[in-house]
Amino acid sequence: MKRLFLVLLVALAALLIGFWLGARRNASALSFERAPLDAGREAEKLFDRKQEKAVNAAATKRELPAAADAEEKETRPSAAETDKSAGSYLEGELILRPKEGVSMAQLIAFLKEKGIAVIGDIPELGLVRVVLPDDLSVPQAEKFLKGKDEIADTVRNAPVSLDPLPGNQEAMQAKAVGSSALRMMSMDESGTFRNGDGILVAVLDTGVDETHPALAGQTISGYDFVNDMAYQKDMNGHGTACASLIAGRGGENVAGAASLAKILPVKVMDDKGKSDGFSVAQGIIYAVKKGARIINMSLGTSSETNLLDEALNYALDHNCLIVAAAGNEGKEGENYPSNLEGVLCVGAVDGEKWKAPFSNYGSRIDLVAPGVLVASAYLNGGTVLMSGTSSAAPLVSGAAASLWSENPNWSAAEVAEKLMAEADDLGAPGADDWYGSGLVNLHRARRKTKENDMALTSLYFDPPELVQGKSTTMVAVFQNQGTERISDGSAIIKVDSKAKEIPLPDLDPGASCEVREDITLPEGRAKREMYLEVRAETKRTEATLDNNGQRIVISERK
Repeated sequence: MKRLFLVLLVALAALLIGFWLGARRNASALSFERAPLDAGREAEKLFDRKQEKAVNAAATKRELPAAADAEEKETRPSAAETDKSAGSYLEGELILRPKEGVSMAQLIAFLKEKGIAVIGDIPELGLVRVVLPDDLSVPQAEKFLKGKDEIADTVRNAPVSLDPLPGNQEAMQAKAVGSSALRMMSMDESGTFRNGDGILVAVLDTGVDETHPALAGQTISGYDFVNDMAYQKDMNGHGTACASLIAGRGGENVAGAASLAKILPVKVMDDKGKSDGFSVAQGIIYAVKKGARIINMSLGTSSETNLLDEALNYALDHNCLIVAAAGNEGKEGENYPSNLEGVLCVGAVDGEKWKAPFSNYGSRIDLVAPGVLVASAYLNGGTVLMSGTSSAAPLVSGAAASLWSENPNWSAAEVAEKLMAEADDLGAPGADDWYGSGLVNLHRARRKTKENDMALTSLYFDPPELVQGKSTTMVAVFQNQGTERISDGSAIIKVDSKAKEIPLPDLDPGASCEVREDITLPEGRAKREMYLEVRAETKRTEATLDNNGQRIVISERK
């Protein structure tokens, strides 16, 4: 073992001395369009083996860099300054960053000279991906290389995967959405709008079936970063489903939210839905360079990485809107990268606008969209009912594309802020951990005329059980969904034939309030249904009456 250690030290010393002698400081960096994967069959075998070796280490406290505006770009921390390397990572490889003044071309050439296989590079981030010898672990390699001469930093590569989709049994616990997703988000009035025309949306996923009837003519040529080739193909179906929810044109069953937008397929996940941070980072940079305005990421990892931070921040700095799925574990806390500041984090609701049981929740949820058994395109020209925040995220991406096409001079932040400001306020008044700002309402986000519109957005009981002879609190949430301040709103609460009117406070556009009222289920009424009606009223003509009230049956819960 000592002999092996000495051999490694000698080899490393020779590498660094040779690097110092042969480095040419002004050599140009490699072009991104050139595929650098020419390390031979041995490197391919090592690459395949390392995919099976995810090493779990203790998690560290999250410290995310904030999304910078134009004045803050120069102060955003780099990967080296925000170390997140203690999470899960891939064994058998490492990512290197050359010191200032050393070009990537020099580093790549010299590494190959010394027999170290280079399997990828990202010139825009100044990173090179290498395969390590079988007997050298990642921590050992970091100890040898980090900060040595021309190598400024080392970065670990984290595993990334598609979030497991909820099973049919779990999805069936909630109300199916089917083909009503666009109607739920007020997107089905498309006749006079641009519907994403001129907006390119990158789908970072398992690829896209460009031959599907719903996507015919909707895609441009993309790239496969899993196999490093220009031709990409979806053998999983997940990416095709997501693309159809953004820009599908195959009829009501597979209609997308932005039917005139274009899709850029970026295959960063293999056919089993597995990948790594470096491949995803390559896909992000590629999408930005190809002109994508929106990047949809229905994927995630439990390991936050320096590498993805830098790639995502690169996209944010280039005015890209990143839309990411919150995750499907039904837990508190959103998956990475949806929990990164500046990324639009999307949860899921069912066909009755209740939070889907599998949808993650927490303080970083920005918006929700339909995500339970949503009609989507599938492989071989088929369709599928897909559940998950993976369905909700592309619907929001499509809504963003449609809104952006109406307002092409807006920034990505302005598009996101408008969608949140005009969302239907579900759950408790204001932004909350379950629904964020609420359910996307594209009609209000892109309207051009003034409207008076008061709406009942939530109706629930706290606690939820109704028992004979006892009372529970009814909670009704009202929202001003118009464009002007409402000062004459009132809530009408009717239980059977008894009605009560409660004045509402003045509400600015988008603002909401709640009304609480004790409801009692009288003794001896269990066999006869009681009706609760709640509605909002104003003295002015309303733009729509469909959202003013609800009528539900009150019965004892057995």
